[in-house]
Amino acid sequence: GSVAETEAIAHVSWNWKAGTSIGSTSTFNPLNGAGALPIQLISFNGEKQKNYNVINWSTASEKNNNYFTVEKTKNGKEFYEVGRINGAGNSNHLNSYTLSDLNVEKVINYYRLVQTDLNGIKEYTKLISIDNRTDNIERYIIKKTNLLGQEINEYYQGVIINLYSDGTTEKVIKITSF
Repeated sequence: GSVAETEAIAHVSWNWKAGTSIGSTSTFNPLNGAGALPIQLISFNGEKQKNYNVINWSTASEKNNNYFTVEKTKNGKEFYEVGRINGAGNSNHLNSYTLSDLNVEKVINYYRLVQTDLNGIKEYTKLISIDNRTDNIERYIIKKTNLLGQEINEYYQGVIINLYSDGTTEKVIKITSF
């Protein structure tokens, strides 16, 4: 998908405040490649929303920074642009950036941040992931079985396998002592 085919919303915020991530996300990893970026990157993370993902990053300083590009991949080889936000150029104060990916499939989505300086030189972060395979709905137990797969009641003791509404399972050992 080209930029024209991809929907994205960009927002730049100058007053950074700490937030928490929602859904499955990975934390910022040190940058790939040799050399230092002309920016001091504080954070790069993503948040799962109901039907879209929000990508956030912040910088402590920027030097000759032209713009940022958020790219997405499914296979780690082919990347396409989700959106682009102008950088601060030269800055010694905290800048925060947010970009929303409105074209999210129900897979694990991988993102990287590309920083492009005024000379056209690009630097890339390592990938972050956001798991969009399930909706943000509360899971609940739909079935309890023993190790043989037979449904059990609340009085059963031993190894119990809980099957949840999101398709995941959990093994629990229940022992009652008198």
